[in-house]
Amino acid sequence: FMNPVGVVYNVGCFEEAPGVVTAGSPEARWTWFPGFEWQVVRCSECQLHLGWLYTRESSAFFGLIIDRLHKGDPEEPPPGDPEGSDPGDGIPI
Repeated sequence: FMNPVGVVYNVGCFEEAPGVVTAGSPEARWTWFPGFEWQVVRCSECQLHLGWLYTRESSAFFGLIIDRLHKGDPEEPPPGDPEGSDPGDGIPI
């Protein structure tokens, strides 16, 4: 997906996203999913932008930026970060 200023995101859709918090108010403008409003979601620990929560009357899902997620313990460094220099690069999935 590409946002209005040309930034491209590889986004996966998820029913749940433990460890995220919403930021801001729901917004309908520039939504990638017609009929849904979106809100930014961030890591509850480090506040890294992880994606968006999409909502409409009776349903909701998370659109999370795949490159910012990692499997496993949130205290473990994400893949490609063997030193663990930035443990806030993603949330476990």
